[in-house]
Amino acid sequence: MAVLLWIFIAALQATPPAQKPPVRNPLARDPAAIEAGAKAFEGRCAFCHGTDAKGTGRGSNLTTGHWAHGGKDGELFKTIKEGVAGTEMPPHDLPDTGIWQLVSYIRSLGGSGYQAPVPGNAAAGEKLFFGKAGCSACHMIAGRGSPFGPELSRIGAVRAATAIRKSLLEPSAEIAEGFAGVRLSLKGGEKVEGVIRNEDNFSIQLIDKAGRFRLLDKQQVSTLTRLERESLMPAGAGRALAPEELQDLLAFLDRQRPPEEEGSEQR
Repeated sequence: MAVLLWIFIAALQATPPAQKPPVRNPLARDPAAIEAGAKAFEGRCAFCHGTDAKGTGRGSNLTTGHWAHGGKDGELFKTIKEGVAGTEMPPHDLPDTGIWQLVSYIRSLGGSGYQAPVPGNAAAGEKLFFGKAGCSACHMIAGRGSPFGPELSRIGAVRAATAIRKSLLEPSAEIAEGFAGVRLSLKGGEKVEGVIRNEDNFSIQLIDKAGRFRLLDKQQVSTLTRLERESLMPAGAGRALAPEELQDLLAFLDRQRPPEEEGSEQR
């Protein structure tokens, strides 16, 4: 009996404690909360962190999306509410709603997509993505489209709307890591554009613009040009759309995020 009791106690000690689920901001991406948070920031935080939140000698830059004491919603809430011992960051006596408003505002400043939902007709934007705009010829969302370009099922959560818009209008301004293109001329006369997936001394594996995986012997290649500063995305793709169409496409892309990260939705 004593042996069984000892085994039971040992098993309990070996079982790791259950982790608490991450705390999420109930006001995430809520336009009114972001506005209220901006006003609270001006009155309570700007003296140390700057009116533009880019930091001063007293407080750190809050626009980078990276914070020393954690950037998850619950971590930001705790930092604001309790302050940081041994630093100039004091605790704040705001009600929880007021702190969540500050979290909403601070999160909206970073390069990821925590700004208020982009206005526009997302359903119309989806039709553009898979139709007239031709985006799905190179990109995939939720398993639909081509694997040629970056997968966009989470683009709204990882990139700010301003950055997405710039990519549509100026695709060569920033090329996603791992998606620099190449142009090949084969000795048989074929011209190939694509993105290299693997390469060694003897062969190149790439995805061509038709979304096909191809394995090429380097002896077949006549010339190879690496496009380090030129995107294979058509430069006029976004500019060919009417302003309202571009806005609808942005609204659709902004909503591509895990459901739990969506927060308040603008209708």
